[in-house]
Amino acid sequence: MNLLVIDIGGTNIRYLEILKGKKTKIKKEKILSKLSFNNLLNKIISHCLNPIDNLVISAAGPKTNNSIQMTNQKFKIDSQLIKKKFNLRNCILLNDLEGGTNIRYLEILKGKKTKIKKEKILSKLSFNNLLNKIISHCLNPIDNLVISAAGPKTNNSIQMTNQKFKIDSQQIKKKFNLRNCILLNDLEAAGYFLHKVSKNKKTIKKGKKTNSRQVLITPGTGLGLSFVIDNVNVIPSEIGNSKILISEIMTQNTEFSNLNFSKIEDFLSGPGLSKIYKSLYKSDISSNELISQGKNNNLKALKTIKVFLEILAKFLAEISLIYVPGNGIFISGSLMKALKIFIDKDYDALLQIHFYI
Repeated sequence: MNLLVIDIGGTNIRYLEILKGKKTKIKKEKILSKLSFNNLLNKIISHCLNPIDNLVISAAGPKTNNSIQMTNQKFKIDSQLIKKKFNLRNCILLNDLEGGTNIRYLEILKGKKTKIKKEKILSKLSFNNLLNKIISHCLNPIDNLVISAAGPKTNNSIQMTNQKFKIDSQQIKKKFNLRNCILLNDLEAAGYFLHKVSKNKKTIKKGKKTNSRQVLITPGTGLGLSFVIDNVNVIPSEIGNSKILISEIMTQNTEFSNLNFSKIEDFLSGPGLSKIYKSLYKSDISSNELISQGKNNNLKALKTIKVFLEILAKFLAEISLIYVPGNGIFISGSLMKALKIFIDKDYDALLQIHFYI
């Protein structure tokens, strides 16, 4: 079986060929329109080492029957049209979340940890099967299980943000005859390890410790926050769904619409960064591509990042008044790691360059 796998994220397309289980090197191209996507798809398939029978395409956007309306592009991908055009045996179209979310796990025995392992989950069935496999293959009988998952926690369950199922700690405890099964929101779990944070961090503003309270904030797919007291008690929140600062932001920025920005995570998240750009310049772009352009001193990208960071600064000021975290506010996540280099940039000087050209 000859298989071609394509992943589309924003304006980037990555692909590799699989022949008898052997993979070629992952390659990367850019797509700017439906025409460039079609031309690129034709080029990729025609240049494969072997005739392609099966094609799997993963793309960001809502899936309806055999097509996906791209989130960051103004066109649809139709698997049946592609299958017919290239005379394929199968063309499988997946929403990017259907590609599976990652699950990482390790075993701890008398304080000693095993190596962290990583798997993918595709559905509730695959999660249950994987959980059964993990527990049965542990080096020692498991008495206690801690699960951290992305999503709002209600009583003993979490409705997964990126999956269509709930995780119920009491059902798992009963099924595997555990002493304890503890279910934590992902940011809540991170809060318990905040005191062990690496020294390899950037301090934006130094302050004097006034109490033992800390706040952890993660802008990512959404906006998460946990409140940590004495390194012992961690209180999660759903602040990303609040309307904090919305009225002020809308008043100061007439480009923003209430239809697109109804809660604070509509600004302070990866999708939020893309929404800010679209509101300012009437064009779609992924957050990854926007940051990449910002690193190349693209003025529109820099302006968007500046607006994002200004809103973030105001949000942090409000959070400092609400929680009074005398031991610091910590910002984490891959989005903020990517934006780290812009925090100290002289935006005004960069934006003035365009004025004088």
